[in-house]
Amino acid sequence: MPFFIRLIIKTIHWLNEPKRMQVAQSIIGFIFKRSGKTFNRTVNNIQQAMPDSVHQQAEQLAIKSYQQIAYGVLEMFWLNELAVEVVCSSEVSEIIHQQRGAVIATLHMNCYDVVPLAVQKISGRSTTLSKIPQFYPQAIQIYQDVGIRCINKSDKNVIFQLVSEAKNGQLVSLHADHYATDVAIEFFNRATRAASGVALISAMAQVPLLLGYAVKQGEGKYQVILEVLQAQPLARDISQIEQAIKQMYQRFEKIILQYPEQWYWSYNRWR
Repeated sequence: MPFFIRLIIKTIHWLNEPKRMQVAQSIIGFIFKRSGKTFNRTVNNIQQAMPDSVHQQAEQLAIKSYQQIAYGVLEMFWLNELAVEVVCSSEVSEIIHQQRGAVIATLHMNCYDVVPLAVQKISGRSTTLSKIPQFYPQAIQIYQDVGIRCINKSDKNVIFQLVSEAKNGQLVSLHADHYATDVAIEFFNRATRAASGVALISAMAQVPLLLGYAVKQGEGKYQVILEVLQAQPLARDISQIEQAIKQMYQRFEKIILQYPEQWYWSYNRWR
């Protein structure tokens, strides 16, 4: 890991939480406003999704959401210090306490690893997928320190590893709100395409499909909401898998509109 990155992370971590957030977000906001293409795409995405917002409002939301996400990425480095409250239905609780495996679709909100962290705290059976940087292979230790089983996205046969984990009773958290070419959907009234991975793994492993998202509540505090998308495992049928993805994205829209400043708007999701 480059020395200057380690130094920045350590310096910020030494500060107390309010000061840490203030310093980090000031730096992040300054850089983001000068990022050109990324900044413009973020503002455009917001205006396309929320056409009633004026340009200035979209710019303010773009900056705030980017600051929130970038600070959440930093929080991964002190994951074991975060306070997490889990809210879930009796149906979700039953799935977990019956020791059943499940796949959990998550969104790019706040600190991306808070959902698998929350799942580990309530079940002890959390698995996630993460792209471990080649320049910092020690990053996998961050997950291991809090008990999360992490599969490196760069590994071979990742899909089969995830299916095996779910079959063996693990609760597998996967980000599901990014662009991919698998399934044609509508997202904020615009045609795009989405990944089918979460539904496909549910079908292959024959486990329920859940949804999980994290809402920042304050300094180092998160609330994680777990919901049921499909209580019964999906059939290995392309039409059922596609329908599940479309329904999932309808729920994503409602969550994002409820917490627009906590979702990552910068991806090129509409192509």
